[in-house]
Amino acid sequence: MMKNSPGNFVMILIKGLISFLLLLISMQSYAATITTHVDRNPVTMNESFQLTLKSEGSVDKDPDFSVLTTDFEILNQGNSSNISIVNGVYSKTHTWTLTLMPKRAGKLTIPTIHFGDDLSPPYELMVNEASKADTNSSNLYVEVDVSTKNAYVQGQIIYTIKLYSAFNLSRLGFSDLKITSVDTMIEPLGEQKQYQIQRNDQPYLVIEQNYALFPQQAGTMHIEPVEVEAQVMTRSNSFMNRFGRNSVTRRVSSEAIDITVNPVPGNISSRTWLPSTSVKLTEYWPDSIEFKVGDPITRTLVLAAEGLTAAQLPEFGTSKIQGLKQYPDQAKLEDSKTDQGISGQREEKIAYIPTQAGEYTLPAIEIPWWNTQSSKIELTRIPARTIQVTGVVTSSPHAQTDRTIPSQKDNQPVSHTENNSTESTLDTTTHSMDSLIDSSSSGFWFWLSLFLAAGWLSTIGFWWYKKPGARVSNTNEQHELSLKQATKNIKQACSNNDPQAVKTALLDWARLQFPEQAVTSLGTLARLVNKELQQELQALNTLLYSSADPGQYNWNGANLWQQFNQSLKGNAPSRIDVAKPALEPLYK
Repeated sequence: MMKNSPGNFVMILIKGLISFLLLLISMQSYAATITTHVDRNPVTMNESFQLTLKSEGSVDKDPDFSVLTTDFEILNQGNSSNISIVNGVYSKTHTWTLTLMPKRAGKLTIPTIHFGDDLSPPYELMVNEASKADTNSSNLYVEVDVSTKNAYVQGQIIYTIKLYSAFNLSRLGFSDLKITSVDTMIEPLGEQKQYQIQRNDQPYLVIEQNYALFPQQAGTMHIEPVEVEAQVMTRSNSFMNRFGRNSVTRRVSSEAIDITVNPVPGNISSRTWLPSTSVKLTEYWPDSIEFKVGDPITRTLVLAAEGLTAAQLPEFGTSKIQGLKQYPDQAKLEDSKTDQGISGQREEKIAYIPTQAGEYTLPAIEIPWWNTQSSKIELTRIPARTIQVTGVVTSSPHAQTDRTIPSQKDNQPVSHTENNSTESTLDTTTHSMDSLIDSSSSGFWFWLSLFLAAGWLSTIGFWWYKKPGARVSNTNEQHELSLKQATKNIKQACSNNDPQAVKTALLDWARLQFPEQAVTSLGTLARLVNKELQQELQALNTLLYSSADPGQYNWNGANLWQQFNQSLKGNAPSRIDVAKPALEPLYK
């Protein structure tokens, strides 16, 4: 048995130290090496670039990119891994790709990114200011315009946005319209339009959107710049992809606009305030007007105004006339939208029933309004009309004059709703009941008829209560099945990366989901969904209506399906809330 000598102890100590050093060297050899690369340097303001971080070996933790947000906006990010074994040598690489937009010009530093204990090297990047030529006469720019810079409170202002692009676009998004200082109602005028023009011998795709603005207060309306973010297709500078295309995100902004909003003139009541370019009041009568005692005649009054909504138009307020009963129908309000703005129309029907012969005068109807072009008050009116009523009452007033109003055929095809709850109906019923009681000496037949009628009504009521429920249940089940199938069609079309099939499937789904909205285009559908899905729909719409071959975009339906699927979970589209105005509100 060997004894431990001092020499042996020293040898053991040296061997342990060597093993420890070898372990450190082994651990150091497995530390990740991280490189930093950008696709171009320098870059220009309002133009994105790609930052690529690549690690050789495994990193300690996921990267923390929050340090980038000081000088850059992160538009998109993704990562991928690759493992290879060559000649028995194992290697692993991990790549992170970020799309960044600089927040300021100058010499910026992409800071060190922490991957746990592993670090990426910093990188210096030069960001140049966007020149005036780049922003105003380049291949991508925005123009805005308003119909007037001197408006009136509650008057219409047309705001137009036009994006000019000489590039092929694969994605497009407009920022929300923001107005400060003055509470304003904002109404989009239809969907986006796309057309091509030639400017300075350069062809441009123009994407135009119009809005109707209704300021609710006097003051200075400040419309903030509209920001447009577009993903444009550019030629690749890579030698390996010389004939391919790259996409670059670019951001352009419009100019801000200030508009003076004048108050209601002091000599005009805010309750009769109608700022417009044209207001017309018209009346319609049947083809042949002959007033006889007890015969109803329907008069139709129509008030139409340019630049006002139907809700802003006042009631006509017809006067009561002794001997001439009047039965007004519920007013019909209708708005129409064009590129020139909103036009409102109010239609009222009044049935007149004379109760005695003679001469009657229908007073004039006058509507004052403010001409926004001439800055003067004007009057639209229907003059007074005198009518002659012939005939005499041939029986009791109940039988002739107080009866339910029949519908009339007018010059203008406007629907007329019967008023079955008027005093005349009640009187007619009372008269009929009195006759029935008088004709029954004993009352036996009256009570028998009443009993049979009650039984018949009970049977009808029971059938009405039971049958519709079953039909509604059946209809609901069929509707749900149709919606599920339409959703499957969207998923399949997105999976096939077929833009036209995706559009068709989306519109089929929208007609089931929004039956009252009459969705006939992607632009209409975009206004009914959340902001994220709106951007995907706008990108798809731009792709479909571009003059270039859609195949070159290499469009991927996965993004649209992802946003659509998320929207089904209940994300609602944003709405603009308008504070209570000082004037009487547009919508009562």
